[in-house]
Amino acid sequence: MLLASDIRSNLQLITQVFAPLIGKRLLDVGCGSGSLLGALLKRVAAVGVDSSEKALSLVRARIPEADVHLGEASSLPFPAETFDGAILLNRLHHLSAGEIEAAIGETLRVVKARGRVLVIEAPVPGM
Repeated sequence: MLLASDIRSNLQLITQVFAPLIGKRLLDVGCGSGSLLGALLKRVAAVGVDSSEKALSLVRARIPEADVHLGEASSLPFPAETFDGAILLNRLHHLSAGEIEAAIGETLRVVKARGRVLVIEAPVPGM
């Protein structure tokens, strides 16, 4: 079992929560400029979504193979049960209480019934 004191990076936590990664497809909600998405793509099939076309342009330039989509966390542009899991990394603090509820609901909608949703809001050293 991984203890909070053992966590050295967000990526370590993500890897632990979604293990085993083989064959999984994860969604990075609010992928921003793609730092997490790029790290995920080295380990697993991953898709990013963000509400900023400027951020997505940066992702496309930095990571041409990335599958990224324009969309709000509160109305994700994917069918129900598309992903094995989803990550919201430091995204919820940008939203109002109502938007947080909608974003969590939408994230749960696009994740398979036995999938997991990981919300990280406190900074963890490193990536």
